[in-house]
Amino acid sequence: MSAGRPKFKKQIMTLEDLLSIRIKNNKNAETKKKFKEANMTKKLFLDLYDILTLLNYNVKTISKEFRLMYGICDFLCELENGEYLIIECKTHCSNTYDNNNLRFSFATGQLLTYRTVLSMQYRIDKEKIKLMLITDEDSLLTLDVINTENLNIDYLVYNEEGVKYYGKNGQTKSNYK
Repeated sequence: MSAGRPKFKKQIMTLEDLLSIRIKNNKNAETKKKFKEANMTKKLFLDLYDILTLLNYNVKTISKEFRLMYGICDFLCELENGEYLIIECKTHCSNTYDNNNLRFSFATGQLLTYRTVLSMQYRIDKEKIKLMLITDEDSLLTLDVINTENLNIDYLVYNEEGVKYYGKNGQTKSNYK
């Protein structure tokens, strides 16, 4: 080996390491989005760490608008215990032809899909991926879908009145302001 040539040490990176680096260095946070939802996620981002801490999530890192192989989740959180939390946000639509209850409940399918993609892409056990839906108004249909289908999805309502967290069986567990 010549004297002027730098020495390189071979470093093997695991998929977990790669994911952790991508979460910390996410440059995707400015993708185009519906204006109302973009405003909600911007405000939520400022409060999210505190909200998750109150809900007993030990958050290591929060990444906004994380690009997966298929789709972009609003937030991907790396948790201290080696688990992950995918968060999808939806805002109500004032268009009379849209049904907010359906809009919010369809987001549960998005969350399940994102979990599958994250699991496949980074070979993470699905049990290590938690899911959360955050909307800006209550939706009994969404709550009913989550509960009757036994989906393990946390549901929060985040708006100017505060934060409402729904526990199992649709009961309000906490109301933070």
